[in-house]
Amino acid sequence: MNPISKYDIYFGGKQNGFYSFAYDLGNDFFTLFPDSPVHEGDLTAHLELEKKSNLLILDFKITGHLTFVCDNCLESFLSPVSLTAKQFVKLGDNYEELDDTTVSIPRNSEKINIAQWLFETIALSVPIRKVHPLDKNGNPTCNPEMLQKIENLSHKNQIEKDPRWDKLTALLN
Repeated sequence: MNPISKYDIYFGGKQNGFYSFAYDLGNDFFTLFPDSPVHEGDLTAHLELEKKSNLLILDFKITGHLTFVCDNCLESFLSPVSLTAKQFVKLGDNYEELDDTTVSIPRNSEKINIAQWLFETIALSVPIRKVHPLDKNGNPTCNPEMLQKIENLSHKNQIEKDPRWDKLTALLN
């Protein structure tokens, strides 16, 4: 069985109405996407599907945490996640992406796979800079020893002023 088929939702033959689904998204989920910016996490995705005659409305609520390596101190930390997203699936003549949140699929389709939508919702929430959160007093919670080493080795503490740059700086003034 294909592991991604676990995220198939069969809607063909169902009556119009609301249907609920829940998915546990752990490390195995992120391995389905080789270039993922996320490798570790423990999330729960709740999906409410509203089926109408020519439209499916999917409401996602994703909660839990992701594990990142801090860009400052290189230690792992847990980052809380609380996301919501909405996806519209129109039943039409062929497959077509209409916009960021709306796709059209053939009317005779009986299922959709939501794995890519779940992944994209999570991946787009990943911050560019991943650092430990601040404590309640606004202080960094990074490893203080590592922060001290970085400060001691920082470029600004090691460079003496080179007099050759003075002449070039004078040209700018």
